[in-house]
Amino acid sequence: MYPPIEWGGLFQRPQHLAREFCRKLGTVIYIQPAGLRNPSLLDLKRIRGFCSSTASHPSDKMRYKGLIIKTLPFIPLHGLALTEAINAAILDRFILRLKNKQAPCILWAAAPAPFFAKSTVVQGDFPLIFDWLDDYAIFRHLPGRVTEMQYELAAKADLVFASSKTLLKKAKQHGAKKAFLLPNGVDLQHWCCNLKGKLKGRISNNGAIVGYFGTLSHWLDKKLVVDMATRRPNWTFVFIGPRTDKGGLSPIFELANCIHIPEVNYYKLPELACDFDVCWMPFKASELTMSINPVKIYEYLAMGKPVVVPELPDLAELKNVLFVASNSNDWEQALEKAFAQCQDPKLVKQRQNKVKKYAWENIACDAIDMITKAGIVQER
Repeated sequence: MYPPIEWGGLFQRPQHLAREFCRKLGTVIYIQPAGLRNPSLLDLKRIRGFCSSTASHPSDKMRYKGLIIKTLPFIPLHGLALTEAINAAILDRFILRLKNKQAPCILWAAAPAPFFAKSTVVQGDFPLIFDWLDDYAIFRHLPGRVTEMQYELAAKADLVFASSKTLLKKAKQHGAKKAFLLPNGVDLQHWCCNLKGKLKGRISNNGAIVGYFGTLSHWLDKKLVVDMATRRPNWTFVFIGPRTDKGGLSPIFELANCIHIPEVNYYKLPELACDFDVCWMPFKASELTMSINPVKIYEYLAMGKPVVVPELPDLAELKNVLFVASNSNDWEQALEKAFAQCQDPKLVKQRQNKVKKYAWENIACDAIDMITKAGIVQER
């Protein structure tokens, strides 16, 4: 499995699927990625974490036998023919050695690494699955070659799994042989929220809490958040996660009732999030948000929390347990309604039941069933 994120990074779809595949398939090798952009001085901490990430989550690795986290000596530089040829050769050598030892062996690519173009494993006669998580064309900081590679992988792969309806449509437009929708999921046990919260002790205001967790970047609607926080000074707006906004969201955190808590370990996150009264996802309406299937929404609902979201195509099936908003007045009214329902045990249970079918175990089983029916291993 070649993912877009290191094992010790934000715990997302690649790590969840890797764990579930271990249970069902025996062995999963999670290859630490070389990244999709060239590093800067600000990445030194991340690079140090990359070098030590094989030691991350030791209890997890003990529980999921068969999970191997492999750090290969990739050169994290893109756009240079020499380094991309070297990275491709490193990947090929490693995977071809595996192929000789284990059968069947499938390459699950969840990141459109530019050096894939020079990889004989990716380009050759080898079972290849492209797990298309995001439309990388929208991320302006990434090299254009990343965008091109996602389309090449869509056309080249034996099977494409798209995390959203928009990406599924694009996969078919770019010549995918076999493409299926594989939505995101949730670890129900992890988010059951039978915990004593540790958030309220960290903030001075004991009033209502509107919570968000995840990466904080340009997709957050800064104007909306400032407007809501200004209108409702008695509410505390808590944002948990790393900031990649380059200061663009600073006006939010200049407000007394807006709190930022830096990235929290996935295993500790429910201890804080269970103190949210209401959850929200204040994203701008854009091409980016139209193409996502947000994991956090499933996690919010698994806690039984009322959730306010913008209109998103991939949340249509959850609409009856969500509050949908568009303009500022809609958001304020939806948040008020959400607060009014946050303690209703019947509604809490209804939200939790709604996402049970999206357990990562079920998502992984669906993926395995589709791989089996597609016959890609036999074809190869």
